[in-house]
Amino acid sequence: MSSESINDISSGVGQPDSIDPEEISSMGTTPTPDYDSSPDVAPDGSLVDDSPAEDGDPPKGQRGYLKHVAEFVRAIWNTLRATVRAPFAVLWRYLLPLLAFALVFGVVAYLTL
Repeated sequence: MSSESINDISSGVGQPDSIDPEEISSMGTTPTPDYDSSPDVAPDGSLVDDSPAEDGDPPKGQRGYLKHVAEFVRAIWNTLRATVRAPFAVLWRYLLPLLAFALVFGVVAYLTL
């Protein structure tokens, strides 16, 4: 588009009016929603429990104890599993391609002799 056509199109457009700060106001009120909002989420991704504790519930400190025990057991399991799987991963990733190359190279060398 040429600059002349742009000037022709914008020829009747004036400068925008400034807003008087004393005329700024809000009108109406915000309606209250008729739905339940989504639950709060803790930084670890779990849902925040805002429900009041019942008489049979253990205190928060004791509820957290079982959670920490489960996390500790899970950490040990993951460490053991990674220790057992690591040699197989190295074998699969590095040793098998080298063995395949050596096999093909050996077969080619044998056939050329």
